[in-house]
Amino acid sequence: MLYIKINNEFEIRKGDVFMTLIIDYLLSMLKYSIVFTPIYIIFRIQYLKKVKTVNIYREITLLLFIIYLISIASQTIIPEWNISNGRLHINWRIDFINQINLIPFKTIGMYLTNIETDIIALYNILGNTILFSPFGAFLPMLWKKFDSLKRELLIAFLITSLIECMQIFLNRTVDIDDIILNIVGIIFGYAIFIILKSSKKFLYFINKIRFS
Repeated sequence: MLYIKINNEFEIRKGDVFMTLIIDYLLSMLKYSIVFTPIYIIFRIQYLKKVKTVNIYREITLLLFIIYLISIASQTIIPEWNISNGRLHINWRIDFINQINLIPFKTIGMYLTNIETDIIALYNILGNTILFSPFGAFLPMLWKKFDSLKRELLIAFLITSLIECMQIFLNRTVDIDDIILNIVGIIFGYAIFIILKSSKKFLYFINKIRFS
């Protein structure tokens, strides 16, 4: 809960708003995961039929990664849509751009200045950072070639930059500070992976599931 130094009632209200935002966020990701995950499973099963042996632990980890990628895409590059009167409506307009910020740390500075009174500031900082943290752990867990800080930094920059560029066509805010926060999140996830890798059991597990 976010505490604001005004009164207890306002503190609780702010905490409720924050939890509501988080729940809405998770429900939105769940909606897309339910739609697209079965499609992946069908195609993956067809592929595995041609393989002699199946590593069940690898497949479960890969499935979790795919679900995570679908969740990420749903909040970043998949346009908003809804079904009304039996018709599918997609918000895919390119007639205007809400906002573009190319000045590093401008938005982050604004968020930090207002973080005690603006719930959206905290929501955006945590969202842009934590949302991408699993990415930094899944990649080196599944592919050994990504078990490198330099490669993690490179892939983090390329992926987050691509997402921001695509958002130009989705009427979403394009902000270089989002890239910075996303990269921080990915590196944080990789740091957690490195810490876990010091465990012999975890090291045995990743060596068992990694693709060659």
